[in-house]
Amino acid sequence: FGLVAVAGVQAFYFASLSRIPVGVALLLEYLGPALLLGWIRFVQRRPVTRAAAAGAAVAVVGLACVVEIWSGLTLDPLGVLLGLAAACCQAFYFVFADQGTDGEDVPDPMGVIAYGMIIGALVMTVLARPWQMDWQVLAGDAALGDLKVPAPVLLGWVVLVATVAAYLTGVVSVRMLSPQVAGVVANLEAVVATVLAWVLLREHLSTWQMVGGALVLGGAFIAQSARPAQEPAVVGESVLPEVGAEAERARA
Repeated sequence: FGLVAVAGVQAFYFASLSRIPVGVALLLEYLGPALLLGWIRFVQRRPVTRAAAAGAAVAVVGLACVVEIWSGLTLDPLGVLLGLAAACCQAFYFVFADQGTDGEDVPDPMGVIAYGMIIGALVMTVLARPWQMDWQVLAGDAALGDLKVPAPVLLGWVVLVATVAAYLTGVVSVRMLSPQVAGVVANLEAVVATVLAWVLLREHLSTWQMVGGALVLGGAFIAQSARPAQEPAVVGESVLPEVGAEAERARA
């Protein structure tokens, strides 16, 4: 979990950002739910409802509109491969988060996140080499639209909210819903990010972005409606004769 779902997603996504447009990188990463459905269907050989598959397809199309994928005219092949690698890691995030939830001894989500973050931090430390960065930038302010925000505040937000809280709620949602449904609902991140950019950074939504947001919400709703119903309890055949015998003795 820490190596793939934490370090893998972050490393491949930020590496792809350095070579291809942000919108393209985001769309590639959020192909994860579609890849997840393929994993469940062809590797785990578990059935996937048509509604879940349709929801994933609609959400991906909506994401293409939200990030305006057509604005990226030239793509770097290595950047595309890095984005697809991030998508694969994101798909396995939902797979790993669902592991061990069928038995009685279910792993604690806080424990999964804690150990995953420790392993991910160790891997990213080796890759990013923070000892080589200019630490003086953390003593100044960062621009957030028209506002000046202390850099440590933004750093704390990235660590506590965008990382710890995001992974914790993600693991909990997988266990409350299902891997494929949680994967599609997670696509709402792009919509929320676009709205926040509109409010904080004055980046207004275009018509295509609003249409895409509606498609993402529609895809999430379709996938949510595809949750399988609980199977009715089956009465064992050996119980019925006993019940019948008890009834006969009671009548006697």
